[in-house]
Amino acid sequence: MIRIRVVRLQFAIKNIELTEFPKENVELIQTSTERETDKLLLFDRLPIPWCDIEGDSINFQGWVLFPEIPAYFCRPMAKKKLARFAELDTFTNVFQFKKEMKGRWAEHFGNSNPITLELACGKGEYTLGLAQMYPERNFIGIDIKGNRIWRGAKLALDQSLVNVAFLRIGIHHLTDYFEVGEIDEIWITFPDPHLRFSRQKQRLTHPRFLKMYRQICKPDSVINLKTDSDELCAYTLEVIEEEKLKIVQKSNNIYQWKERPPELDIPTYYENRWLAEGKKIKYVSFQQPFGGHPELVSGSPPTDPDTT
Repeated sequence: MIRIRVVRLQFAIKNIELTEFPKENVELIQTSTERETDKLLLFDRLPIPWCDIEGDSINFQGWVLFPEIPAYFCRPMAKKKLARFAELDTFTNVFQFKKEMKGRWAEHFGNSNPITLELACGKGEYTLGLAQMYPERNFIGIDIKGNRIWRGAKLALDQSLVNVAFLRIGIHHLTDYFEVGEIDEIWITFPDPHLRFSRQKQRLTHPRFLKMYRQICKPDSVINLKTDSDELCAYTLEVIEEEKLKIVQKSNNIYQWKERPPELDIPTYYENRWLAEGKKIKYVSFQQPFGGHPELVSGSPPTDPDTT
């Protein structure tokens, strides 16, 4: 199976080379939107200009633009990524878009130990670090990027970490994969701060996300944010005040905090990068309101699939 990545851009790229793909083996695995109509439209428009049909094959001349959707183009995924995506399907600790896991995570782990989520986990460095530090708890790393999850999932298997799992989904779909009160704690480590004002709703500490967290978390569960972004930290503190949340711990520079919790010392690629640039690492943990009673999400959840 040859998989095609579909990306949205604002400009065209000139033809570079000729690559041949068997038409029946083309599968769409990622788009800039999750609307099914967009996915169907892309492939309903074949054949198209710059695309030659020869028997059972489609010849794309390098980068191919779809005239009906000029903001999209297709390219083959790298062989390394293809191999990793195929291997993900064989990993026992990885679940890709499996809604049937909702309410069944204790069954997967084989115990009723507390469950902690790491949102936008990337390569799973923090998920693995927490799992090694707290073997009596279960940890689930969540990210939309399968290539990133592969690394953490493979390390967990190599190290026989049975209290680790990875879930490949968009964070805005959390309530489809976790039952009410199924989660005990959430970690958000170095997320995209979405600095543009128009992107505020995609910040993982925006009230719309907090409502989703409240729905899947147990009473008085703790949400932890670790970031290098002054803007995101300040924004989160404003939300905490506006939502009347309870701050558990806070630091504007964790490495000047002598009695910091040990989990704050888990190293990650991005943290080391920001420290090398002289940035301060901020941390705030807080509890949800209303004693943790689940509250249904009002309105539509965030729809940006890149929010990971």
